Amino acid sequence: MTNRWPPVLGIWGRSGSGKTCLITQLVRGAFERKGLRVAVVKRCSHDMSVDTPGKDSDVIFSAGTDVYAHNPEQAFFRTRPDDLAFQSCLERMGRGYDLILVEGHRDSPLPKLWLSAKEGTESATDVINIVARLPWESNRAAEAEILIDDFLVKAHAAIPTYSAVLIGGRSRRMGQPKSMLKTRRGYLLESIVNAARAVSTNVVLVGDAPVPTGLADTKRLPDIPGISGPLAGLLSAFRWHPDARWIFLACDMPFITEEALRWLLRKSCPGTWVVAPRLKGHDECEPMAAVYEPPAGILLEKAAARGMYSLRRILEGNKIASPATPDALRKTWANVNTPADWDVALGGNAAG
Repeated sequence: MTNRWPPVLGIWGRSGSGKTCLITQLVRGAFERKGLRVAVVKRCSHDMSVDTPGKDSDVIFSAGTDVYAHNPEQAFFRTRPDDLAFQSCLERMGRGYDLILVEGHRDSPLPKLWLSAKEGTESATDVINIVARLPWESNRAAEAEILIDDFLVKAHAAIPTYSAVLIGGRSRRMGQPKSMLKTRRGYLLESIVNAARAVSTNVVLVGDAPVPTGLADTKRLPDIPGISGPLAGLLSAFRWHPDARWIFLACDMPFITEEALRWLLRKSCPGTWVVAPRLKGHDECEPMAAVYEPPAGILLEKAAARGMYSLRRILEGNKIASPATPDALRKTWANVNTPADWDVALGGNAAG
């Protein structure tokens, strides 16, 4: 299972085996029901007609250049194949999908579902990496749904989990850098990093604030210039490693614990791009101390391009899970902005 996002699965069979029919059934059935965003790559063995001869887009393409044509309802990118056309296509499609299905390409190393034709006499010995075979007479849509669910669960589990602690705020009301707040047992930032390390394969700090000497060797990323607020830090992390699952944390959250982060991760599942919890009595989700899957990077980039910098506004889509926080973990999402807030947090046993 590759760690690159999105996961790619082949649907293969001889002519007449029902590949297109199966894909259509899945798109209109299981994928729509589960809210999955899916793309399909199709290999054609015959001439293709994707444009109207004589139209401007066709004339421009015929002149020797690639063309991206679009209107308010649809778009297509017409390009000439190269030696790496198939792989290039997958890379160009980006990360804003839960799954890419590939019809054909039997010689590729992709895992594949093999569909038998009606006669059922064909051989698939020349096809690479068949993971399951679906006979003609079976309920292939139902069987494929089960197999794809399992495929997506494994792909989801293979995503590396990284954590980023944002330290780029100006801390004007606090009167000192929040990254240097100190509890009775040490620096708050160190306790947050330690909780993140317990559930992550890598932890980075995002921003230019000073840090305790114990974190001097921790990877640092700069905020993206020209972007306001925490979004600058989130984009920086995703641009550094776009195929990771990111847990984003703020350095002014004194009650972060490993237990809370593990609870968040358990709420993550295929088809969900962000897990941003909701506190009891609050209408909006909490965008920090939240889990962002690889496709969330696309949501953030699109928002930044539109000048939308509010994370809560960005996280209003249907790919966002907002589970209610358990009572025992509610204070995890508290933050501190002033010395008075910090004094209260210390009295409430701030982490550290």
